[in-house]
Amino acid sequence: MTLKQLEQCEQEWQAAEKALKAAQKMPGGPERIAALRRAGQLRFTTTTLIAAVAPTVTAVAPLCSVSEIVTAVARPSSPRSG
Repeated sequence: MTLKQLEQCEQEWQAAEKALKAAQKMPGGPERIAALRRAGQLRFTTTTLIAAVAPTVTAVAPLCSVSEIVTAVARPSSPRSG
């Protein structure tokens, strides 16, 4: 996955977060349940895609934001001194 694709995933994840927050504010009923389910599915899908390309980062710091993961994955690895 390229940096551009990771950034697109981040944007999709942020959109899913906004959708989830909006759904949580909806009055109770079937529309709210459907909106919550769809927002959760979107968030899960984008998180899964990002986690697939950054397993080390998410394993070490599971509470990182998507932006932090994208930055860590995009950062060139430094040579080890030893």
